Amino acid sequence: MPMTSFREHIRLWALWTLVMPVLFLANPLGEVGWLELGAVLTPLTMLVERRITRELALAVGLPALTLIWLFSPESAPLAQMFVAWAVFTVGVLLASRAIRSQLEIEAIAGQVAYVPDDAESVEKFRIAVDRELGRARRHDRPFAILSAAAHPRSLEADASGLYRTELLRTLAENRARLELRDFLSGDLHVYSDVAIDGARILALVPEVDVDALELLLERLRNAADETLTFDVQLGASHFPRDAVCAEDLIDVADRNRTTSKLRSLPERIAGRDSDLGVWRSPDVQG
Repeated sequence: MPMTSFREHIRLWALWTLVMPVLFLANPLGEVGWLELGAVLTPLTMLVERRITRELALAVGLPALTLIWLFSPESAPLAQMFVAWAVFTVGVLLASRAIRSQLEIEAIAGQVAYVPDDAESVEKFRIAVDRELGRARRHDRPFAILSAAAHPRSLEADASGLYRTELLRTLAENRARLELRDFLSGDLHVYSDVAIDGARILALVPEVDVDALELLLERLRNAADETLTFDVQLGASHFPRDAVCAEDLIDVADRNRTTSKLRSLPERIAGRDSDLGVWRSPDVQG
């Protein structure tokens, strides 16, 4: 995990930075001077300025340490310069690893903290619904639209106060939304279109009758309880039972979702124990 790697890397870097001055003080080769201080402290500049890369730090720092050694007023053996080089190089490498891990964490947090309104994906979903609606009317074939929403349990139950800030709350909600989208995409039939539309996830399920839709919803709820770490509200609408146009179908699915009850832990356990069979939508024909 990026967070674990970052903690390990920053711990090693801090330990190295703290231990090296102690070793230099006990160094029998000579007194601690600018050479040793530069070797230990210069890598810290990488924290201040992110644009200082590992390669740039080494390309500038090693010659700079050499110049300090050459113009040092006190006489220092050549081995002392090599030791300073080694200390500086290791410090830079540890710093670059810690910074790289931090950047990975920031990138992941940025992706999860902001789920963009993917207008293209939503538009493709709407086009798919219109296409399926036309096909269903021509061939008298049913289909369904699912509306799902994620509700992280930790937002209410975490006693440590992890989600006290709005940023962490947003991270939890958006991460759950992304996981729910991936869950529906992987669990539904290959012909099903899934898209994030604001706080909800919409899915188009072709070729499903009313009875099969009820089994599908129950199977999805049970699978979500087993694999996801948050609660899921799920609603559906059926063509032609509930509505005969795209917007009305989506509205009905949304209403059914918002009125659906979040199941308690005993209900989730009971759902896992019940054998409802496995439902799969048939292949699209024609």
